[in-house]
Amino acid sequence: GVVVGYGDEVPHESQPHIYDSGIVVVGSDVIIPENLKIGRNSAVLNHVKEEDFEGDV
Repeated sequence: GVVVGYGDEVPHESQPHIYDSGIVVVGSDVIIPENLKIGRNSAVLNHVKEEDFEGDV
């Protein structure tokens, strides 16, 4: 299955002041591929499909 909030807590690259507590935000109309790992302090934008992902996020 999908793992959300995976790994160590590291600052978000472009918005560390917003994503700083391990939060993961997933937008609307998102299809996450099987066995994907989404790290802490991450955001997945709206309307992202399986083919848009390249490896773990």
